[in-house]
Amino acid sequence: MTRVAMSLYVQTLLCLGAFSLTAALYTPSPQKTLFETPQEFFQFKEDRKLMWCRMEPQLTDEDEWIRDIPTCSFGGYYPVGPRTEL
Repeated sequence: MTRVAMSLYVQTLLCLGAFSLTAALYTPSPQKTLFETPQEFFQFKEDRKLMWCRMEPQLTDEDEWIRDIPTCSFGGYYPVGPRTEL
């Protein structure tokens, strides 16, 4: 019994030591903002004006309304080949 308890004690100390060392050495990277300047934000908003969305109802088998689901189109290239499921 003491052998198992000693092993558990040693494992606990090793885990705590590894965690403490990792916490002491870790330095988080600075947060990167999505937009560097206000002009970049305004350009982002201008580019999104071409995007359009519509709401499509989700219905049960008995045609009872559950909720509306947004379907958005972003424009751009649509391949004519077969689709693959990811």
